[in-house]
Amino acid sequence: IDVARRAYTRLRDTRFIDLLATVDKQRKGKLAKNRLGALVKRASGSGGGLLAGAVQQASAQSSDDALLSAVVLAHQGKYQEAAKVWAKAGQVEKAIEMFSDLRMWSEAKQFSHTASADAAHALAKRQAQWAEEVNDMAAAAETYLAAGETLKAIHILGGQGELASLHELCRSRLSASDGSELRVALDYLRRAGEYEMARSVLLKLGDVRGLLELQVEHKQWADAKELAERHPELSRLVHLPHAEWLASQDQFEQAHEAYRRAGRYDE
Repeated sequence: IDVARRAYTRLRDTRFIDLLATVDKQRKGKLAKNRLGALVKRASGSGGGLLAGAVQQASAQSSDDALLSAVVLAHQGKYQEAAKVWAKAGQVEKAIEMFSDLRMWSEAKQFSHTASADAAHALAKRQAQWAEEVNDMAAAAETYLAAGETLKAIHILGGQGELASLHELCRSRLSASDGSELRVALDYLRRAGEYEMARSVLLKLGDVRGLLELQVEHKQWADAKELAERHPELSRLVHLPHAEWLASQDQFEQAHEAYRRAGRYDE
């Protein structure tokens, strides 16, 4: 294998140099079979005789001929063939890793259906990270959702100002039990001044106090007073700011009545 490595180094054939390194690594951990050389020779085609001889020598007692032939196929660009060999040998994760390295996400997903749940999750997360790197934020958010990384998807949508998509996520994909995620989304919606969207999130959360505060913040006095009547323990949250707003609008009689409702008889 050292002779082959020197030869390919002289030829500056980095593909086969990398392949020899892979074979050498596997050789050190496992014993090889003589027939591997023939498999590699067939996979390598013309010009691969030196490689075949080196691999045959290095792997003369190995039992992993199929897995090593998959490595050869991958280095030759025969990705589907390599993936099928790995899958048949019970190493479908290697096929997924190969396609992920190549950013061939559709092909990787085809093989992920037979992989473990952890492998499928790792694939989705890696695709999402790549989408972020290339600034495809919509794809990144969707893929993070598929990977179960809901908070990351929320931060991407909120940070990009994709508020309609963020609201739709809250409406259709989250429930009241997803309180942490809903409140993070709510913060983005409130800061953007999206009253109706924020209101629907608070209703899903069942947060009466938060809903009253939102109504007061947006001066939705009729709705706030109606809600306060149903929850008199929170009425002060409405009547005092309402009174102050009325006074600022020079509506002093109405302001006086609102102060009285708030328990501020000295105003």
